Amino acid sequence: MRFITTEQKVHCIRLLPEGEEQTVVTFDIGIDTVAPHVAALLSQREIEELEKWLADRSVLRQEIKKRTPEEVILGAFPGLICEATEALKSRGHLSQELKQELKSQLKAFKAELEAAEVSKPVKRKKLEKIGKKEQLKMKLKAIKGKL
Repeated sequence: MRFITTEQKVHCIRLLPEGEEQTVVTFDIGIDTVAPHVAALLSQREIEELEKWLADRSVLRQEIKKRTPEEVILGAFPGLICEATEALKSRGHLSQELKQELKSQLKAFKAELEAAEVSKPVKRKKLEKIGKKEQLKMKLKAIKGKL
């Protein structure tokens, strides 16, 4: 089972044996427990997966709240670059203006990155159940909320 979030909803997607996907149920993104109408449409194993996913999401939200907006932005940036790289690979072309803007911003970022001091590593609890894309979505939502 996969869980996809949009602006206002969580979609529970069942992976079918044929390699296809089926959206089983959708519920409000603000819900942090498995509602009865959701549980009624899921198997016991899927309910357990959803409960674990919701718990991991809650922990991630708490971790994001502890960070400054700058930390959240910088933490999300590698994943965003990865997504942008994949988008560029699949698209294959850019307008000249966008290409120049990206080059300019990357050059400025690289200069700041080289000048930045490296702090001692902080051990953080690793969240493994929520995928990288999901973490990136949540970090970006947290950034929007703090701006």
